[in-house]
Amino acid sequence: MLPGWLDGRPAKEFGLQIAKEIQQLVPAEGGAKGKKDSGKRLQKLARIVEKTSRESKQHRFNVYQKAKFANALRWSLKESGYAPDFIEEILGLILARM
Repeated sequence: MLPGWLDGRPAKEFGLQIAKEIQQLVPAEGGAKGKKDSGKRLQKLARIVEKTSRESKQHRFNVYQKAKFANALRWSLKESGYAPDFIEEILGLILARM
């Protein structure tokens, strides 16, 4: 059995959950077509970042677990067809607030 600080399963599951929420709110093939669409997209992403920030305070992940979270989120979004720039942007926003 792994010590609690080395167990990355909860972080990985949390990363996959956040990826699923991003996929539901901001489809990969959608893309912003106008100012109104980009404004809505930005609001949706801000809500996801805020929610992730609140929930991560409950989990209190260490550095290893944050890496597992980020890796799960990155690969899930990449496999869903999101642009690399979008993935890095959302990861940067989320990890800065964890």
